[in-house]
Amino acid sequence: MLEKIAVYRRLVKLNDGQAVLLRPLLPEDREPLVALFRTATPEDRRFLKHDITDEALVRSWADNIDYQRVLPIVAELGGRIVGEATLHFGKRSTRHVGEVRIYLEPAIRGRGLGTIMLKELIALARQAELHYLLAQVVLEQTEVIKAFQNLGFKMEATIRDYFMTEDGKTHNVVILLLPLLAETRYEF
Repeated sequence: MLEKIAVYRRLVKLNDGQAVLLRPLLPEDREPLVALFRTATPEDRRFLKHDITDEALVRSWADNIDYQRVLPIVAELGGRIVGEATLHFGKRSTRHVGEVRIYLEPAIRGRGLGTIMLKELIALARQAELHYLLAQVVLEQTEVIKAFQNLGFKMEATIRDYFMTEDGKTHNVVILLLPLLAETRYEF
């Protein structure tokens, strides 16, 4: 799969007809990635796992790319990165499971890019022969949950008080799961 990633490029159209290039994150995307995360609103930052205001951390993601551990796909529009979607590969006993995360700059939301990028991650996960995709979403993010459900993800669990924001408030997290293999049913 690594050789496919090296040449992976896909031109997609948004709902408004604009063309966006999807491609893997590259080391030279360090500053454009920092610029993408600078667009995050306080509400966005509140519910992200990582402190994306830490520009050294964001740069390290581009500097330390390991496509066998995390596959980051970026969306490029007009020479700018406007979105990033990542497929995190499980290890050892969860090596058949991938976790997905996505961030879109506020100005691009609502135009179909998030759905397109999630569909790409699903296709890439199937190529990698994963059995499941998992997403963790804070329960209050109802629109995000609906977007995952529209692509076939099912709510498998809710973990109470699992996510803590910087103000110390805890939030429930929904575990969404998408089976990637056809279920085998046995009749007796």
